[in-house]
Amino acid sequence: MRTLLAVVVWLHMVGRIWSTTDVQPSVCFAMIARNERDNLEANLPRWRALGLVDAIVVGIDDRSTDATAFAVVEALPETPHWIFYYHFEGFGRARSRVLQEAWLKFPQMSHVFIADPDWEPDASTIKKSDLDFLHGAFTFTIFDRNSHTTRRSHWLVRHQPNITFAYRLHEQLILPFGHQSTRMKDLQWQVREVEVEGRKSWHSMLNHGHTQSYKRYLFDLELLRQDEADLGDDAHVLYYRASTSFAALEALTGRGQHEITPEMKALIDDGIDAYKRRLAPHHLANPMTHREQTWASARFLGYAYQFFRFDVQEATHWYNRCIEIDPARADCPVYLAKLQREHGSIVSSWAAIAPALKRSLPERSFANNFYVQDCLLPLEGGLTLLGQFAKGGQPKPNFTAATELPPKFVLGWRLLRTAQDSCTSEKFDLFVIETADTVAAAEATFRRLATLKPGGTAQLETGCFRGAPHEDEQRSLLEKWGLRRCE
Repeated sequence: MRTLLAVVVWLHMVGRIWSTTDVQPSVCFAMIARNERDNLEANLPRWRALGLVDAIVVGIDDRSTDATAFAVVEALPETPHWIFYYHFEGFGRARSRVLQEAWLKFPQMSHVFIADPDWEPDASTIKKSDLDFLHGAFTFTIFDRNSHTTRRSHWLVRHQPNITFAYRLHEQLILPFGHQSTRMKDLQWQVREVEVEGRKSWHSMLNHGHTQSYKRYLFDLELLRQDEADLGDDAHVLYYRASTSFAALEALTGRGQHEITPEMKALIDDGIDAYKRRLAPHHLANPMTHREQTWASARFLGYAYQFFRFDVQEATHWYNRCIEIDPARADCPVYLAKLQREHGSIVSSWAAIAPALKRSLPERSFANNFYVQDCLLPLEGGLTLLGQFAKGGQPKPNFTAATELPPKFVLGWRLLRTAQDSCTSEKFDLFVIETADTVAAAEATFRRLATLKPGGTAQLETGCFRGAPHEDEQRSLLEKWGLRRCE
């Protein structure tokens, strides 16, 4: 009898998954919240306006002290909802509980969207008609609150029982066996994690200040240590323990150079140790290990040795490993080029960054750093090329011997000006890896050297090159950065 009942249930589920006639997608929002009234009041009406919320389930942390529940009802007055309170034991368990409640209360919904209160939808990208019944999961883009990176998420799935989350922090969606997770549809949907100054959230009400504060990262580290105590040498936990240690370090010190205190040293040592353990051979050989986190571990390990341990050899090693893992990304070529340039090897610096200058930003599932691509890549490219023609602000012989501005010199100028426009645009307001004085001095050197050639200044301003590019100055590279042959 049990076997027959199981078959009936299975056939019912298959029918729900594959039926595509006379059925429109319906979406259940699944959220966890603590003191999120302001964010919910601001963002839920945006989701409602898109016609996307057919039901909503909100689990409220029982430590919440504001009117979070009222905000849900007020923002979605005619939407079926279920609001309950839970005791916090980690974000993974909390989200799992919300999904259990969503299945119990709204099993008729076809899709479930796991969202956060601070997610603001880009209305121009989101269409409910993009959903279907043939795919088990749907990926979309999240702009991270750091304003520099994006990630792809599949927290929009076909509604099923037994969907859970693993880990207390940086929780990971786990789809049940037999779910159509292998049938994944990429959507063009975009959402942004928005942190508005003055808007109350659980971070501000816990005196974290904001989500990128030192106190917040200490809170995160405590959850990660609990996961590590339970799971031991887990690749996911190791990656996030390392990255959170360095995030806490940056939040503690800010940018610039600082004398390393015992507190700072402990964070540096902890981060490096966790990254190295994350990159151990048994993790690298495991096909189930998250490749994007592997790449990021090598990237940040190189960064740590470059800026915190000042170890050129180790930094070079890990940047090269990073490039081997994903040659198309610009992050590690940029930092490796800076490292080589600052230690006197302009040839090696150009060899590191030239391939990255020829590529567009590839989209990966994790840490798509458009700030590096738009700002730091042209900045380092411009400084590296300037180093080929000047040293200490004085022209090198290879520049004085030329009768006109070399194409690479014009390219270097264009890259520097592109970086200045990008780094100080509405999106960004700083150079990060260089000071404003360094960039201003480079611009002045470019301008001064250009005056040594007839018509050089005008050539820079018009953005054109004369003569045939050499073999390493392929026309495609020049054209990619907006240069053309002079008339």
